[in-house]
Amino acid sequence: MSLETSQNRVINNQTDTLTKMDSELSNMTLKFDAMDEGVRSGFSRIDKDLVALDGRIHRRRKDLEVIEEKLKVAEGRITLLCHDFHPFYSFFS
Repeated sequence: MSLETSQNRVINNQTDTLTKMDSELSNMTLKFDAMDEGVRSGFSRIDKDLVALDGRIHRRRKDLEVIEEKLKVAEGRITLLCHDFHPFYSFFS
């Protein structure tokens, strides 16, 4: 076997190895990009869900404030009615 044939074989083996490595790197890059997109998409959905949840909590808090105010008004009316119908109400309460 000549030196040139031996060198060609080494060069061919190295070329094959580099080609395989390049292919594997491309595949890994595609997988990484897909995973990165999946993570970004997941966080985006979580962010949207959190914004929606925050909006619902804010609306519920406002609803509770309205109900609390209505209960205070009703309590005041009940107290007045009790005093009107039962003059000694304050004595027993």
